[in-house]
Amino acid sequence: MLLDIVEVAQSHMGVILGETFVEVLKAFGIEKKVLVVFEPNGHHSPECQVLSITVDNASNNDAMFAYLERVLFDFPGTANQTRCFAHTINLCAKSILKHFDLPKKDKNNTLDHAANVLANLAENIDHDADMG
Repeated sequence: MLLDIVEVAQSHMGVILGETFVEVLKAFGIEKKVLVVFEPNGHHSPECQVLSITVDNASNNDAMFAYLERVLFDFPGTANQTRCFAHTINLCAKSILKHFDLPKKDKNNTLDHAANVLANLAENIDHDADMG
């Protein structure tokens, strides 16, 4: 369940994000309800109200979890961190698609020169010889 949407006008450093998150927990009165205790039947304790925090893969979020672990007494740290699956898929797709990007021109138009050389070579290829 989404608790709040908060604008972080300062730098998005992990400590700043952690401080902001603690303020949200305090506003809802649940800063002491972040410990997940699993009972023998596999269910978590009813006192826990923050089972997981979903974030992207940025390192500042890792720093935020380290901060929360220091300032919230029962916070289990990265055990409560869920990486956003959609963000992970997006990074994978971008990594794959990057290989199909057209090369960018440099200041010396080297790409234009290389493209012209290849076009001239292609004109001189005897296609009939290749087919036979």
